[in-house]
Amino acid sequence: MSEKIKLIKKIFSGYAHTFFHTTNDEVYGFGYNKDGELGVNIKEKYNHSPTLVKLPNKEQIKSIFCGYLHTIFQSKNNSLYSCGYNVFGQLGLDDKKNRILPTKITFFGKKNLRIVACGGYHNIFLGKRKNNVMYGCGCNDSGELLKKEFCRFNKISELNYPWFLKGNIKDIICGCATTFILTKKNKLFGIGCNDDGRLGAEKKVNSSIPVDLNVESVISGSIDKFCYGSYHGLILSSDKTVYSFGLNDKGQLGIGKKHNNEVKIHKIEFPRNKSKIWKIKVGYVSSHLIFENGEYYGWGCNSDSLLDGKRKSADKIFSPVLLNERFNNCGIANLFISPLSSQYYFLISKSGNLFSVGKFE
Repeated sequence: MSEKIKLIKKIFSGYAHTFFHTTNDEVYGFGYNKDGELGVNIKEKYNHSPTLVKLPNKEQIKSIFCGYLHTIFQSKNNSLYSCGYNVFGQLGLDDKKNRILPTKITFFGKKNLRIVACGGYHNIFLGKRKNNVMYGCGCNDSGELLKKEFCRFNKISELNYPWFLKGNIKDIICGCATTFILTKKNKLFGIGCNDDGRLGAEKKVNSSIPVDLNVESVISGSIDKFCYGSYHGLILSSDKTVYSFGLNDKGQLGIGKKHNNEVKIHKIEFPRNKSKIWKIKVGYVSSHLIFENGEYYGWGCNSDSLLDGKRKSADKIFSPVLLNERFNNCGIANLFISPLSSQYYFLISKSGNLFSVGKFE
């Protein structure tokens, strides 16, 4: 690894493509690139060497948002550029052609955006104006774009959403055919696919209308952090208790093998720890948690020994397992995993060492 990319500030990933954002504000991409996900002029299916990503007009990259197979870059001038797979119109470029280089999304003009959220094959954008205009593009097969027409939209358009959410949105998180809205009043709403229960809603039907998940009636305290993978979510409450909901086919809910379908939101039990929970993260079908003292727990999909190398015969872990031993008993400071992938992830120890785990093609 070159000297330029040793100081990694953040790591962003899609299904199988990754970006290192460095402290000198450069971005390097590597991994799967068949459809142009990396935004670099390389035609190979896999790019094994981190390669510098350049935006047109020498604009610097401020933020990166990854879908399964597409990427959106936000520049320091707040312009948006997209690249990669575009069969569902998720690049927001008014067509369905793939792009191998970052291409400017002209729809927003000089509008400033407060939130950009990428799902598997759809995107949601929220403006900074007082009325909080919401926009979207891409796949709407399950209503994830809040549109009644279950189809694909290659043009960005304004989305209609309930009046009680206007001016009240704290964050938007997108998953696989799902969208979640977290409000400033500690409410969590789910939109999109729920025929398999991934939204955590009472009725197992898809919905283009935001469904109140009634989280506040189950958890203790308010929602401190919320993250969602492709099919399940984790909630960290203000009193540092963790809850899960959604699918549990790989044990990703952390509640043991038994899954009571009547219970939608589950409390996860951990061994006693004097330290507070610091971070929660989710992958495609895995879950991760870090305590302030550096203890690191994981559960869910363990294929290819993704989580626990000692359990090579177990491809599912149904309860949280302490994993620090795998990393030389180092205290873990941070973890980076794509909510849309469980093939690989990265950890940074408290001493500054970078670990990578998983299957790399």
